[in-house]
Amino acid sequence: MKVVLYGILRSIAGVKELSSGARSLPALINELATSFDERMGRYLFEEDNVESLTVVVNGKVVPRSEKGDVRLGDEDVVELLSPIGGG
Repeated sequence: MKVVLYGILRSIAGVKELSSGARSLPALINELATSFDERMGRYLFEEDNVESLTVVVNGKVVPRSEKGDVRLGDEDVVELLSPIGGG
């Protein structure tokens, strides 16, 4: 599948897009956490940002309550958007 990263995720990964063979959203998140330097894992898990990520699969926003149930296939396009901070 094609994975498109936005915001801090793109900054940490150093790429805009990547490919993955993950079959579920939780597996994709775990793959991202271990595929890049420790900042990615820390951002996703230690700072508990997984819950606040906006996840879009094939153009449709995945509700927070359904993130653990999302199954993915080879032709899917997953967009991961980190929350915007500021104040």
